[in-house]
Formats: sequence, structure tokens, C-alpha cells
Amino acid sequence: MRLPRDLSGSDLAQALHKLGYSITRQTGSHLRLTTHEQASIT
Repeated sequence: MRLPRDLSGSDLAQALHKLGYSITRQTGSHLRLTTHEQASIT
């Protein structure tokens, strides 16, 4: 899957927040997002 080039990092973080991700750490412009849900690998 390709992401649109006009999507900012904060817009992406907000979209992922709706899916259960939260910002764990921020260093400058870099964000670390984590979730507590288990990913299923198929």
C-alpha cells in the first residue's frame, strides 16, 4: 500500500490514533507510535 505524498505526519498520527495507536515518544519531528492490540500474521 502506498501513502499519499500530501499526507503530513500529524495527519497520519491522527488517522492511526483512530485505529488504536498512540504516540509513545517524540524526538524532534519523529514520532513513535504503539498499540496494545495483537497483530495477526497470516
